Amino acid sequence: MSELSDLIEAASLSPGKSGLLRAVLRAAREAVEPEEATEWLSHTEPRSYDTDTRIQAAEFLIEEDEAAQAARWTEGPEAKLCIARARALLADNRVGEAAEAYKAAVMADPSLKDQDLDEKLTPRAANLHGSNVVNLRGRPVDTAEAPINRTARESKTFADVG
Repeated sequence: MSELSDLIEAASLSPGKSGLLRAVLRAAREAVEPEEATEWLSHTEPRSYDTDTRIQAAEFLIEEDEAAQAARWTEGPEAKLCIARARALLADNRVGEAAEAYKAAVMADPSLKDQDLDEKLTPRAANLHGSNVVNLRGRPVDTAEAPINRTARESKTFADVG
């Protein structure tokens, strides 16, 4: 048996012991084949562990391409868990749900605003020009430009005619 196996066995016998779970995560990161840890985490109940340990487990699962399991480890109303859930859902290509989780986290605690998540999840204007007006050839028209008089005639008004 490896050190990782021994730690998993000890953690299985003592559910809810966050220190043991953190030791399992450290050993799994150092292990050549951490699949045993990912398998064990997929069958373990996350709610019995403290928030920070659950976030660490989710980060490990994301690193191991187990984003769906990572999302399960971040379920809950706490703002820190919502940020971690947004990362897990984004890694699982569930952008809409990730945006909702991120929005809930920032609304609950604005200090948790994350620039990376903000850039990936906040909708941006797709138009880089000042307007979406195009000419007959389909080119964007810059509204700051003055209209071009192509008829070579002076413009006259009724007041000019008399």
